[in-house]
Amino acid sequence: MRRWGLVLNILSTAFLLSACGVLKPPISTVIVPETHLVTVEVTRVVRETVVVTPSPPLVWSLGIAQGPLLGIPRTWHTATRLNDGRVLLVGGSNGGDEQYAVVDLFDPQSGQMSSAAPLRTPRHEHSATLLPDNRVLVVGGYNAQQQWLADAEIYDPSTNTWSLVPPGQSHGVQHTATLLSDGRVLVIGGCVGGGLCTGRVDIFDPLTDSWNEGPPLVSARASHAAVLLDDGRVLVAGGTVEDDDAVIFDPSANTWTATGPMASQRTQAPMVVLSDGRVLAAGGLGLPGDPVALASAEWFDPTTNAWTPAAPLAEPRYAHSLLLLPDGQVLAVGGAREYDYPSGHAAGSPWKTGSFILPVECYEPESDHWYSAGGLPLPETYAGIAPLTDGRFLLTGGGVGHAGASAWEYTWLLEPVPGQP
Repeated sequence: MRRWGLVLNILSTAFLLSACGVLKPPISTVIVPETHLVTVEVTRVVRETVVVTPSPPLVWSLGIAQGPLLGIPRTWHTATRLNDGRVLLVGGSNGGDEQYAVVDLFDPQSGQMSSAAPLRTPRHEHSATLLPDNRVLVVGGYNAQQQWLADAEIYDPSTNTWSLVPPGQSHGVQHTATLLSDGRVLVIGGCVGGGLCTGRVDIFDPLTDSWNEGPPLVSARASHAAVLLDDGRVLVAGGTVEDDDAVIFDPSANTWTATGPMASQRTQAPMVVLSDGRVLAAGGLGLPGDPVALASAEWFDPTTNAWTPAAPLAEPRYAHSLLLLPDGQVLAVGGAREYDYPSGHAAGSPWKTGSFILPVECYEPESDHWYSAGGLPLPETYAGIAPLTDGRFLLTGGGVGHAGASAWEYTWLLEPVPGQP
């Protein structure tokens, strides 16, 4: 018993010394008189405060290289990346009363542009949505002969053919088409006549190539933006609205709910989902009254259903694009600082040389600030733009106003280049 008491005393002393930091070896061997050998593993608990300094965010600049010319200069067309990495360019116009059925395919591997089967109906200001089976759904649009279009076409890259899938309702121009998580396409609102917009909602099912009518909006809406949230709902914000600034569609419940009010009423303002699930809206045109370009920005948090003002752009712009970068930062590319009034309008005049925004800005969400990331070689509004699989973006065509040349035939390859702050 005395021997075991001695062992216990030694063990107690070992633990005490270990706790005080005196005894450092993790394994202690204690020899007891006569034949007893006891091995004790001593564990010392160390509590240390580790300060981790996060690396500063990257600072991006934009490298620009000229791509192949379009088959015809055009604006108000669409650019859609297919599953094989090629980009489908559909329709468009000369910026005036001539609309096109022309379709081009850009191959980033060869860097070449080739012609594809033309649309059945010439159109611009339509929407184009990539379906899960690699087909492309084109809805609505406008041409000077048939005016606001109520039809829809589907392009099949495997056969290079177009087929008609007319919806039950017209969506004309300035509507949105959003791919849902289940592969269906939600088509919302639009302008369907001179000064006449709609609150109609249609849902296209690519499994049956059929349409179903969705619950309508509370009020007519066009020139809005729509994005798919991380939880599968769809946020619709801005546009020509009379009631709620922003609403959310829940496909599982087939219902609409209003969000909190936006910080600013805006139309033709693009939105992008940030890497943390929030949604950034920047620029656009202010309403009501005569349209005025905005520099303000704001973000929506789906967890709180609230909008919060964000740092403004360096200068106002609309008819631009927001592009998400790999680290969650956002590029604002192109646009104009003045509204393009037709000749003779009492409130202003058509775009001039100084109406356009050539500088490219980048938004860093963590610090909530914009910084310069380079500049475009030529003015770009209502251009077709699509991300490539290698991280670059293809910028195509675009408008430069009613006066003089009104559309470009140029394409540009935009390469975001990361740098240290």
